[in-house]
Amino acid sequence: MAYQNAIFHGSAADMKDLPDNSIDLVFTSPPYEARKVYDTPDGDIGRLRGDDFIAALKPIMEECHRVLKPSGNFFLNFQGQYCEGSFSLTEAKIPVVAVEEIGFDYIQPFYWTKTRPKPDNFGRRLKNVNEIIYHFAKDAKQYSVYKDSVREPSRYQGHDQTCKLCSTTLPGRMDKRSWKYNPKGRDPGNVIYSKGATGQGSGDTWNKATKRPKRDIHPALMPIELADFFVKYGSTEGDLVLDPFMGSGTTGISAARMGRDFVGYDVSGKYVDAAMIRCQEAHAYYHEQLRQTG
Repeated sequence: MAYQNAIFHGSAADMKDLPDNSIDLVFTSPPYEARKVYDTPDGDIGRLRGDDFIAALKPIMEECHRVLKPSGNFFLNFQGQYCEGSFSLTEAKIPVVAVEEIGFDYIQPFYWTKTRPKPDNFGRRLKNVNEIIYHFAKDAKQYSVYKDSVREPSRYQGHDQTCKLCSTTLPGRMDKRSWKYNPKGRDPGNVIYSKGATGQGSGDTWNKATKRPKRDIHPALMPIELADFFVKYGSTEGDLVLDPFMGSGTTGISAARMGRDFVGYDVSGKYVDAAMIRCQEAHAYYHEQLRQTG
């Protein structure tokens, strides 16, 4: 299909290239309100605030609803911003619009906690080390997730565990109630810890496609381990993964290197070209690994 493993130059407010019910997973992080300067036209959503931002985001979420399969998942990463001294309500309004005006079902929030956030110095308030990821579905009764793919070793079955905050090793121990614990590992919960600095997939040997690109490629770079979690949790091999704000291509890279097809949109031709190169490298790497393993 012409739209598989492609990144389109244009706004995702009209994803005419994608048929209804064609996408298994949407994972995206739209620009935050008036936070960064992107290589985009004056109409870029990242230049907007408040209700203007919501109004620009809504048609893109409507298109995501149209193209998403009933069994699919939509994860949207967002961080509220301080505008003129107070916290914007945009973060709170996004799920209301998604459910009440578009028709999504709201499954649950996830939280991305940065273990090594960039240094900030504010007068009275504390720096925000968390970002929210909303989990929406087209149909709460039909969506499919793959929980076993993101399970973690349980301390209570003798497995050592690494502390996500301080990186020290916690010795595993047995528990007389071990029958309660899933032999495949524990539920990781809805908080994802990431340094957010290296851009490397956790524990992976990988080529230059996943190395964090220079800031001149894109001003807002998502750590690939964050995309990896949601690609694994929300899709399986052979599925089609969409990012309507493809940016530097992290979602597409994560999808390609785990055997999914990708598709994306971006209003910047510069970002499209750079992301396509990186995604193609990841796609080639996956197939080379398949060839080597037979």
